[in-house]
Amino acid sequence: MHRIHAPRGVLGYGQFAHRCLFEVTSIRGKSTPTKSTQKQTATGGTSTFLSDRLAWTDAFKTANEWSPYDRLTNPHRMIHNAANQNQPPVHHSAAQDFLQQNSTNQNVVYQQSGYGSVAATETFMEEPHPVVERKRANFDVSFDDFKTAFSNKSNWELIRALSVLRVCSFEVVADHSLKLMSTSQRVLRKTASDWLMKKTVYGQFVAGETTAEIKEAVSRLQEVNVGPLLAAPMEDDIHTHHPEADKKFDANLNTILNGMRLARELDPLYPMTQLKMTALMPGDLCALLSERCPHPSQSPHVVEAMAAALCGQHLNIDEVFGKEVPDMLKHHLEQGIRRVSEVCKLAISQEVIVMVDAEYTYLNPALNLITLAMMLVCNEPARRSPLIFYTYQNYLQSTRDVMERDMTFLENSGVGFAAKMVRGAYMYKERLLACKQGYPDPVHATFDDTSAAYDAAVTSVLNKMAANPRHCRMIVASHNEKSALSAVKRIQELDIDPSGGGVFFGQLMGMADHISCSLGMNGFLARKSLPYGPVAETLPYLSRRAQENKAIIVGARRERALLKSELRSRVGIGS
Repeated sequence: MHRIHAPRGVLGYGQFAHRCLFEVTSIRGKSTPTKSTQKQTATGGTSTFLSDRLAWTDAFKTANEWSPYDRLTNPHRMIHNAANQNQPPVHHSAAQDFLQQNSTNQNVVYQQSGYGSVAATETFMEEPHPVVERKRANFDVSFDDFKTAFSNKSNWELIRALSVLRVCSFEVVADHSLKLMSTSQRVLRKTASDWLMKKTVYGQFVAGETTAEIKEAVSRLQEVNVGPLLAAPMEDDIHTHHPEADKKFDANLNTILNGMRLARELDPLYPMTQLKMTALMPGDLCALLSERCPHPSQSPHVVEAMAAALCGQHLNIDEVFGKEVPDMLKHHLEQGIRRVSEVCKLAISQEVIVMVDAEYTYLNPALNLITLAMMLVCNEPARRSPLIFYTYQNYLQSTRDVMERDMTFLENSGVGFAAKMVRGAYMYKERLLACKQGYPDPVHATFDDTSAAYDAAVTSVLNKMAANPRHCRMIVASHNEKSALSAVKRIQELDIDPSGGGVFFGQLMGMADHISCSLGMNGFLARKSLPYGPVAETLPYLSRRAQENKAIIVGARRERALLKSELRSRVGIGS
């Protein structure tokens, strides 16, 4: 099989992937384009990703469009080939074309049939799965029920939570947390220091080091109907001139891929992970891309070129970004695209949700660009709910405009939109950077302004979800009770199914348990962000979280009061 190269400036990624359809070799032989697809290609007109994918469906004549979740909740789904009952069904999305990994359905065997193509056959019919009984949501949510919220915690865990949250409430501790933890490692030596950390700070905020420990942490959360959102801490700041940059980024990639596989094992219905893009490519490269493409959704040709590169096509970097890019940065961009492509492949084959973190404002346009390209590859609404989420930091004044532009771009492309909605964690550093470099403060003036922006953004996405649920997903990541209750109220008003897989609620492990557990026990899809790994590797993560979230930790009086009430009730001294 020979390669097809998309003529630059003529075919977008969607049309190129459409042409690749004619190169796909099925198990029984080469597929033949239908008249409708021949006509569409011949016109050379602009077509959206959705129309291309509908054409692919027509060409393959297959009804195999169901995700593992669909199979689980629809046990009587029959997979067949409409054109030929004896011919095995073939997966046919653009993203599936470049898959080389095994499907999560172990009855499906992928076979490499040439460049950029993978055919799949179903070796035998699956046994019907039992229909999942979902708990009907209770919209009368209260965060005052400390008995329910902390029902899965031992007395020792209550005492630990109270102690750690109290100590961390002192700003001097948050500001010098890494130094304090490093001193502990040096003075007490590794074994004693690790033991102490696991009994205190590490045990409060980290899921564990081994797979068994992580599974135990997840099992405890599931007792109160809270699921995992895995987050492997990767805090190294690696730049293009680092002598072992590629080695470190490849190691990070392996960690991310293994985390995605573990997420599938821990939560087969909604496996999810989060990642930092700067764990896969250098920060200075992201800064350059941000300068060259400051508004990605307003430069669709750049996003589509990046998406095509994720599917294995050559990216003319100088042509796409308008100016000559140094060779060293070109190398790291090509390698970064390769790594992100591997994440996309596994996300599709395992149907794992991947939430891409936003970082600093001078990096975010590049992170947004790459994430939008991932969405074009992975968020195909004809086959599945969106898998790739981008993080929107609502403490930034520009976030609402960015989000609305992204939603419009993806809708025009026929691709699903998904958002991780946060207030933001870099406020202090952003303001300091703006002051030093003499540009306007990008952060909202007050906390109330940020909260209003956050709630308005959540409402906007919920409105879109109500109108087209298959095309939209969101996680309401907030430790603020009012914002959580506001979202619950709007979900009820719009008649959105809280357990339907469209809306999730998220909090950090070890914090705001009364919110997570109360939502989970009332039938909402609550998730805890679970960092994991060895003590030494998680220290920088814990320090960054302590500094970035010190306003939350300092203000956690409400949670500490509820913890005290539960502890007092257990020892019989009243509340």
